[in-house]
Amino acid sequence: MVAQSCSVVAPDAVLTLTDLELPSAPIACGRSIAQQRQYFVRLLCREVLKVHALLRAPFEKRHVIDTCRSVEESLFAANADCFEAYVRHMRSRVQLIAKKGCALVRQTSDDDVMPTPTESTNAAPAATTPEETAAAFQQAQLRYTVGATWIKNQRKRSRFRWSVASPAEEAHIDAVMASARADVLASLRTMYADPLATYEAQLRQSLAVQHRDWVAYDLSVVQSLREALCPGRETDAEASTLYAQIQRLLKEKALFDYMWAMEMAST
Repeated sequence: MVAQSCSVVAPDAVLTLTDLELPSAPIACGRSIAQQRQYFVRLLCREVLKVHALLRAPFEKRHVIDTCRSVEESLFAANADCFEAYVRHMRSRVQLIAKKGCALVRQTSDDDVMPTPTESTNAAPAATTPEETAAAFQQAQLRYTVGATWIKNQRKRSRFRWSVASPAEEAHIDAVMASARADVLASLRTMYADPLATYEAQLRQSLAVQHRDWVAYDLSVVQSLREALCPGRETDAEASTLYAQIQRLLKEKALFDYMWAMEMAST
């Protein structure tokens, strides 16, 4: 099942975290058979995409969904006379994918195939268009989030003695997360280095004409963000926090651009 689900891949996937959200358990009262079948399709997709993300394997979301739906349809047809048997088979198939995924991660970690945090891929800097950069950014975000969720779940299972923690596996996931974080920062640098530099120059020029506290504050924020995104600089700030700050700052820039145009018209 893992080989079948993971074989349909392509390099241009763009995935958001909302695509991985699942409804509540399918056995809840009042759910139709169609809703329960859709639940299992989404559950299959989530486990397959986890494996892709942690192994840094490229994938095309539409192909993964179609493959998982095909597998689900074959199991439903094979158990058409007994829906409970279908549910048992689907649950065991999902558990098998998760188990195989853990084994692949351990094997990859033992073989040292994956890059270390200092060997972050150049996927984000190599992007040449805004669309490619945005796709690289979303992929890196997904890898980081899935890795963090994986570690959280594994430590929870270990704490309750459901399974034994694997130091090698955790070290590998840590490496994946560090690499993903580096790619996120590289994507942010590619997308926002020029807009931030332009905004800083405008703020400095505006302050030279007339001092305003909010302009001075925005200038300090721009400088701190540019410093955090500086190549080769270590920063403890969360990439998601930096991204939110940049987005908020660029929204405020719309007001500044209006006032800047007024200033230029009056000179």
